[in-house]
Amino acid sequence: MCVGKDNTCYFAKRKTGCYAQCHKGNEWYIGGICNGEKDERTFQIHLDFLKGNYELTAYQDGINANYQAMHYNKISKSVTSSDVINIKMMRNGGFAAKLIPKK
Repeated sequence: MCVGKDNTCYFAKRKTGCYAQCHKGNEWYIGGICNGEKDERTFQIHLDFLKGNYELTAYQDGINANYQAMHYNKISKSVTSSDVINIKMMRNGGFAAKLIPKK
């Protein structure tokens, strides 16, 4: 995640899991883990904090992650501040995303 003095991190701990959003310069890192209370959890991340065009690379639990922890999906796409990311985490699963400015 973010290392150095040019970074800002936001953390949230909820009953459903822990989430972090950090940035270093113009690069953003978002991640989270899900607790074991529910089989599956879905939520949205609004990207209204972005300025300009970004390239998103994200990893989230795959459909069989409850049975095979190594099963995940990789998402790569262009995004802007008007986009919303739909995240799905399996029980005891998680996600990680990196957003870098497009050149």
